[in-house]
Amino acid sequence: MDGQPLFSYTANFFLTLDVSRPNFKAQAQYTATAVGRDAALPAALQTRAAALTAAIGPFNEKLVSSTQAAAAETFGTARAAARELLNTQVRRLIAVRYEPRSPGYDRFLPQGKEEYNDADEDTYFTLFERYARAVNAETPAFAYPPTDNSATTPAQDATAMLNRLRATRTAVDTFEAKQQQTATDITADWRAVAVAQWRLWLGLADHFATDPDYRERIYNYFDFSQLQSQGAPAVVGEPPVTP
Repeated sequence: MDGQPLFSYTANFFLTLDVSRPNFKAQAQYTATAVGRDAALPAALQTRAAALTAAIGPFNEKLVSSTQAAAAETFGTARAAARELLNTQVRRLIAVRYEPRSPGYDRFLPQGKEEYNDADEDTYFTLFERYARAVNAETPAFAYPPTDNSATTPAQDATAMLNRLRATRTAVDTFEAKQQQTATDITADWRAVAVAQWRLWLGLADHFATDPDYRERIYNYFDFSQLQSQGAPAVVGEPPVTP
């Protein structure tokens, strides 16, 4: 047991256990505790159990995969709100002050509202940015009817909506970066525990190699009850035998 781990015995199935992160951590802790409490096991195995415990320490079972997380707001959701605001302001403010296709009207919608319909995300943002800039530059400034009792001006609403669209674009970049880091973290801490547990599995296989009931003896130190497949991994081949 003093040499290199016998990684050729079989594949490290701990790397790919079909189990949630909390249950993966729990089953690893079970093994570390079971081996640590067995005073009959040699010091070399106790050392590997301690290494497993050390690997479990920083394991964050609350990390989630990218498929389980979501950005706060998608561009599509903000776009729908922007469309509603634009339609409202055009109908109640711009079309009241300017005739369609007039020079004044065209400062806001030079191609009409139709150019927004099939615009991709980048184009839509550019179009709305142009619109918000025109609303803010309007003199005299647009104002909602007093009966609206609005606490904001049309220019403020257009600017806020532009910022909302911009925030979703920034959020996507930040979200993707965080997901990449999360994926890296998940891989790193899962692998650390899986490798430590695998070394302990191999050490136990080596220790019980000459025992006729070596499979049962090994499984006594593991709890695979939480696997999605509800079954322990099979022992492939025969255990290594220490010369």
